[in-house]
Amino acid sequence: AAAAAAAAAEDVELFESLLARGAEAATAVCDARLTLEDGAASALLSMKDGPASTVRETRNKMLCVDDAHRLLSQKLRASGWKVTNWNRFARRDRAGSAWPSSGKFHAVTARLSPTKAAFEMAATAAACRLEPGGAFYAYGASSEGIHTAASSLPAALFEDAKVVVTAGDGPFAVLTATRTDASADACEAAGADAFKTTTTLTLPGCYAYERGERPRSDDAARRPPPTPWVTYPGLFAGGALDVMTSFLLISCEKRGALERLHSKKGAPARGGGPPAVLDFCGGSGVLALAATRAAPNARVVLTDADAVALLAARANVGDMSGANVSVLCSDAWEALTADETFDLILSNPPVHLGAQPDFTVLTKLLSDARRRLRPDGEAWIVAQRYVPMGAMCAAAGAGDATCVDVDDRFAVWVVKKCPAAEETTTTTKEKKEKKKKKDSKDSKDSKKKKKKEKREKKR
Repeated sequence: AAAAAAAAAEDVELFESLLARGAEAATAVCDARLTLEDGAASALLSMKDGPASTVRETRNKMLCVDDAHRLLSQKLRASGWKVTNWNRFARRDRAGSAWPSSGKFHAVTARLSPTKAAFEMAATAAACRLEPGGAFYAYGASSEGIHTAASSLPAALFEDAKVVVTAGDGPFAVLTATRTDASADACEAAGADAFKTTTTLTLPGCYAYERGERPRSDDAARRPPPTPWVTYPGLFAGGALDVMTSFLLISCEKRGALERLHSKKGAPARGGGPPAVLDFCGGSGVLALAATRAAPNARVVLTDADAVALLAARANVGDMSGANVSVLCSDAWEALTADETFDLILSNPPVHLGAQPDFTVLTKLLSDARRRLRPDGEAWIVAQRYVPMGAMCAAAGAGDATCVDVDDRFAVWVVKKCPAAEETTTTTKEKKEKKKKKDSKDSKDSKKKKKKEKREKKR
């Protein structure tokens, strides 16, 4: 018995050690991402005759594109620039936008986009706001493709493109170009829609069918035609169905995760109503489409920080006839009300930004997932095998998360909210509140007693 207890203690110690190492690895990935952002910005700020080298008194209007961490904006303002920010992605309470607002600028800085097509779209939008002869600066790392980014600049709108490597900035560089005199009116009129592509989408398994139209066997001859699908540059997997999302949906189908919504009538606190589904980081709307097909009675909310992705999502699922789908531009949970909860959360969250690992979004998802679930609710999350999900779940307070499906590349994890656990949590909170009130009352009584004793002594 003693040997068994010692072995069990060793197992617990090993498990806790592995969790700690996994949590450290996740933190290191996020730190490395910030180091990359800081290095890219420093390359531009230290550039000789660059935008930060001289104080501007005239021709001083600057458009900063995708300066998400505000690493440039403040320093450029200190150099005399009147800076306007345009971010495709929402960050905290700052909304994202698919196209910059109206106005003209004397210079533009742009963080290099993750894909060539997305950079071409951003550069075209910037050209619509940049005066002829204005300077364009794109900055990034060699590993991100900054040295070959000039090929993605619209040839009619930019000239004199060259790459500048600042001494001491290592793997970072700046692409400079000058705005031509060519008109950008056609690009301006079309806006982001000039880059819209319509393709088709076929969901896996039962999700290829509307509910009530599924044959008893998956007969290819009886499968419905593919769904028309809108995408834009820079969307994950090109905005189509990727292998990870397909893996998640097949896992959900095997265990009836979406079908169980038919038996739900909504949270009692909300007076009944339809079950609620959240497609977290929903992109073009693939998981939201599956939810509407598996549970047409459900209220579906799709969130994503990418304003361009939401153009596609609104076209694909937001305007779908007969469906109850809301599309929100949101950095993680920001756009949701504090008390909004769900019966089911589905997510294939990004763990890369370009070629670099980045666990920021996944960390935010896990940090609030359990609180956002209704009693008996579940969060289904797919990630690559190398992502330390177990450690990250434990660090976020979701240590009872379970890996329900795995292959040689991906794993599906489920975070649950049990009514008993919720009741225990509520009881604990109530006890803490009662103790706090009691301690406060005791403290007040003690102060009154001391004051009374002082008065007695004076007498």
